[in-house]
Amino acid sequence: MPVVVVAEHFGADDERLARALMLSHLSAIYIHNQLPRLSALCAATTAAMGAAAGMAWLVDGRYETISMRSAV
Repeated sequence: MPVVVVAEHFGADDERLARALMLSHLSAIYIHNQLPRLSALCAATTAAMGAAAGMAWLVDGRYETISMRSAV
């Protein structure tokens, strides 16, 4: 839902929304796959990370923004 709300706020078209949702889901799946089977991180945490990636892509669309390279 957060990605959809951001897309509506910025007036993104359907294709841009679909790409952001795909990035969000695939990022969350990838992050969750990298964790050990028993982990303190629950699925809500990895979903939030994926949603953040999708929203960052909607706002800027640059790899540096999505990966938080500028924050490091």
